[in-house]
Amino acid sequence: MLSLKGFRKNFFNDLLEIHWKHWTTLGVASYIQPEKYWIVDLEALIVSTLTIGLLDKRLLSSSLEWLMKNGQWINLSRLKRISEFFKKPFPGAQEPLIVPEIFELLIDKYNKYAQTDMVR
Repeated sequence: MLSLKGFRKNFFNDLLEIHWKHWTTLGVASYIQPEKYWIVDLEALIVSTLTIGLLDKRLLSSSLEWLMKNGQWINLSRLKRISEFFKKPFPGAQEPLIVPEIFELLIDKYNKYAQTDMVR
């Protein structure tokens, strides 16, 4: 019988593997094989990566680097709409999965890079 602690560890490891598969499909270097069967939902992947990124700092760092280089593929309004669901605490939780200020910092950084690219 799997303990709750063991389930939690397995769950997060599997969740990280799914994220790595999707980011690898988008070109992020990894030892994990790219996703072959499912379509990558870019905006949802970005938001979910921000929620679990502290579990794997390389994943977070690599995904943010990818975002700064490939930001033209992001639908910013869709990204903001998806993030709204993660900025509110879920029932039984005390804190949201994404701290609104952190997400706004990402958007500000994205906008600065987008403006820099337009000037070039």
